Amino acid sequence: MNNKINIILLFLLIILCFSFLFYYTNTLDYNLSKSKISINNILDIRKENENQIIIFHKYLFPKDEYGLGISIFQKNNGVWSTKHDSAEKMNSEITINFAHLDNNETIIYGYINNISINKIKIIYNDTDELAEVIDTEWKKIWIHKLMKEDFKIEIFDKNNNYLFDIPLSQN
Repeated sequence: MNNKINIILLFLLIILCFSFLFYYTNTLDYNLSKSKISINNILDIRKENENQIIIFHKYLFPKDEYGLGISIFQKNNGVWSTKHDSAEKMNSEITINFAHLDNNETIIYGYINNISINKIKIIYNDTDELAEVIDTEWKKIWIHKLMKEDFKIEIFDKNNNYLFDIPLSQN
């Protein structure tokens, strides 16, 4: 009788361990650790619909050049997976990158390499919006969810003085 109880308890403990392991491997934390993104390099984490967007900086180029990376994790049927993962070398005053989400949504993001730049305005034909500018310990980064495909970008300093514009169309 005592052996049956021990076997049942052992069986329940094994089921509990496998359940915990299955649950943990389907968490964002686990998938983030598998992606080899250093926690110290994460600049911003945000949620857009069923996507978790991680923006990070990464030293991945020769001669200590740095890049800005983005990973987009998507949850389908309770399981997290990496939908998009990229990092690119950045070497201009302001960088501009695109990442496509579900439902034909696109975010535009980058970093600011000029300390006088303080505001980024996304201008469409009939309206304009400000991109979110985030001060990080590394550099200023910026992010914005695009509303339309045709737009241009105007750049302003901290005194709200116009500096320059960047005409763009999403391809």
